[in-house]
Amino acid sequence: MRPGYIETPLLKNDIFSHQVGCNVYLKMENLQPSGSFKSRGMTQVISDALDSDPQASLDTLHVCSSSGGNAGLAAAVTSRLNGVACTVVVPESTKPRMVEKLRAAGAEVIVHGKHWSEANDFLQKEEMPRLEKTGKTPIYCHPFDAPAVWKGNSTLIDEIIKQGITPDAVVCSVGGGGLFNGVVEGLKRHKLNCPVIVVETNGADALSRSLQKGEQVTLPGITSIATSLGAVRVADKTFENAQTYPTVSAVVSDDDAVSALVEYAETKQIIVEPACGASLAVLPALKDLVDLKPDSNVVVVLCGGSATGISDIAQFKKDLEAKETTEEK
Repeated sequence: MRPGYIETPLLKNDIFSHQVGCNVYLKMENLQPSGSFKSRGMTQVISDALDSDPQASLDTLHVCSSSGGNAGLAAAVTSRLNGVACTVVVPESTKPRMVEKLRAAGAEVIVHGKHWSEANDFLQKEEMPRLEKTGKTPIYCHPFDAPAVWKGNSTLIDEIIKQGITPDAVVCSVGGGGLFNGVVEGLKRHKLNCPVIVVETNGADALSRSLQKGEQVTLPGITSIATSLGAVRVADKTFENAQTYPTVSAVVSDDDAVSALVEYAETKQIIVEPACGASLAVLPALKDLVDLKPDSNVVVVLCGGSATGISDIAQFKKDLEAKETTEEK
């Protein structure tokens, strides 16, 4: 495997363990080079591209992404670590902070379109054909819906086993399902059948609604603060896995996700984004969702994310305090 991701620590958290009533471990994916688990999938995409095409080289390969979030940053950082060119097309709604991070990571950033679909269409129909005409081999990196991405993310489970813990349950946030699909693939490879608790926030709960309806549901839009969970429709593989593998769907509010990440930042001095806070927010109710014993091992994937900073934490805390004051009146 080419450079791009690291083996992250698996740390037992005494506070969460006491809260849940068993052993709770955090898989610290926030420490990946890009700041999130998405480094794994992007590394796999680049490795596969180089291994599958004898004519491909670091000079001709050109990574292409249309994500203005963690996937785009992972594509940029992983490309830089491998000496590969990278172009990221982002919609006009992308935060200036993320555009700066993408450029700082070495990517060429093109701002185009009002939303992701327009940016993605421009990338695939205009930019990638242009690159081909210049002799480049463009490699499209989907944020979550690609077997190579799932394969890369599955290495997370390999590491957990290597680190000496056999999980009795895994908790992870789900947007389009790239992380979830990787977790399931890894668990199956190790012949484990433990439940996976997939967590979404209200307003970004495409999987939960799909499972309730028994068919794929496309949300009209994303209204949650957890924008990195902002897939209006999950991958078909995600829906399939959630129906055929032991899966428990949980949905938390934005306030609960934000409250969890603020508390974690204050107690551990580690910043994560709302999508990650969602997985922490579900822990108080975990024993009501799955059968756990005092010696059970629960692994929570601290998926990371680079969209949240110190100023955001301060604002989140201020907003929560204002809501509490209003409710008391």
